Amino acid sequence: MSSCAIDFSTDSIECLAEHTIREAEGSWWYDMAVAQRLHRLSYIADVCARVDGISDVRLNRMFDHLILHNIVLCSEEVYRPTTNHGFFQALNQFAAMRRLPPQLDCDGQFLSLSRQRLREMVSKQYSASMVHLEHSPGYHYMVTVALMNALRAGILDPELVSLLHEAERNLGWMVTPTGNLACFGDTDPRSLFLDSEVDFFDEPTLRATLRQSKETPVGVKAFLDAGYAFARLYPLNVKESTENTSYLAQTACFHSRVHKHADHLSFVWHERGHSILVDPARYAYSERTEVGSALNKQGFWYSDPKRIYCETTKAHNTVEIDSQSFPRTKVTPWGSALVYAGQQRELVVTECFATHFRAIRHRRYLIMRPGHFLLVLDWLYDRSGTPHDYRQWFHFDSPWELVDEGAHVRAGHSGAPFEICVASLVAAPSLGAIVRGQETPELLGWQSDRQNSLIPSSCLQFHANSNKPVIFATLFAITNTLHFDQCYTIINSSMKAGKIRWDDDAGSNCVTIGQQSTGHVIAEWSADANLD
Repeated sequence: MSSCAIDFSTDSIECLAEHTIREAEGSWWYDMAVAQRLHRLSYIADVCARVDGISDVRLNRMFDHLILHNIVLCSEEVYRPTTNHGFFQALNQFAAMRRLPPQLDCDGQFLSLSRQRLREMVSKQYSASMVHLEHSPGYHYMVTVALMNALRAGILDPELVSLLHEAERNLGWMVTPTGNLACFGDTDPRSLFLDSEVDFFDEPTLRATLRQSKETPVGVKAFLDAGYAFARLYPLNVKESTENTSYLAQTACFHSRVHKHADHLSFVWHERGHSILVDPARYAYSERTEVGSALNKQGFWYSDPKRIYCETTKAHNTVEIDSQSFPRTKVTPWGSALVYAGQQRELVVTECFATHFRAIRHRRYLIMRPGHFLLVLDWLYDRSGTPHDYRQWFHFDSPWELVDEGAHVRAGHSGAPFEICVASLVAAPSLGAIVRGQETPELLGWQSDRQNSLIPSSCLQFHANSNKPVIFATLFAITNTLHFDQCYTIINSSMKAGKIRWDDDAGSNCVTIGQQSTGHVIAEWSADANLD
């Protein structure tokens, strides 16, 4: 085996890589293809070098291809340091060079560069708290699994091992009571409640979650740097089991355009083992939109109308402004909009704050009493005095059917032993039409149950138009009866203080909101709001 005699100056690498890519056709030198092919070629070459009967000429030809692949990956034109593609490029190159002898590594330059890139990519791909930053629990799962495989193959640097276990632990919070990952961003529904999944992972709390055991972590987990909040709790005086779990997950992150839907401050909600409010999920990747087109400029990279729908703001449990999706290009990502998330006595409380379209301030509180209710409070205001149309959207899981009963909306599910009443507890917003599986004039009321598939799901919206501060206070109560008078709910114009009242099957309810000494929201529930 001869040693490498290629000039490895930066100019030479870039020149050879550029020539190789330019002369190729199709996607032969696509960034991910190069990395995945290199890893496989290294395995084939390693095996062939140990087999009698394979000539030195054929081996050297393999080695030439390996060196060329390494050169192409070293090129800054091919390397993708801002997405998970760069992570997989570095990992595949590092794995290949750990297998191959020094003679094919040109004085260790390939191994050294790929090791350095892998460390950098782990740092870039994950937040300091080890949550993946591409807006998708599905990609957190995928990258974490790749690192797990690297660990088991003996090629993960020791300093990354503890970080990997932290990423595993965080993955457990992303698993809903139905076993799917919370489908934020480009995440497909997939069950992790499988023996193959449980046996794959090492981290004890994640294994407990996937086994649905009593050791499953409960409480509220806030990843303020990453922009995620998760709550998994049991209602008072019930058996602690998966079928009785209350689960809330919120996405409040915008770190880049990568795998980011126009879903600012959206959330999903489960009660008593049933999925209630859902995200539309990924659907699929399709043909790209034309560069310079209106859709492309708005940040929609894929042209399939079904994929476009799944990315739009109106397809998520958030507020749509002036019938536009939140922009994801030509704007500066704000990172995390999660200000606070915690447990306050029997309540789960989250607080987010973001600015949309450069001028519209948006504060959102989620207040959940496990097994009883969820309150969604939104405050929006454009200080310039410009009027806006605000629509607060909510999307139910497919089995739920909605009926407008005048004062409130009733949600029923043939497989669930409870009903949900939905109502606006303040006067300004009005209820729009309930929609399910609409195809014209636009798609509305759909969710993706698997890749390349949409199924009908019911959605509703409350809307208000004003040039002044607008407040939404929407209640989802697990009850058969609901009584309220909007005059009894009083919230100040900044939504920093107020009382929200209603009666349901559990009796009279009052949620008081205010501010802690830290400035974060504080909420308290009491049963003293008699409306008679």
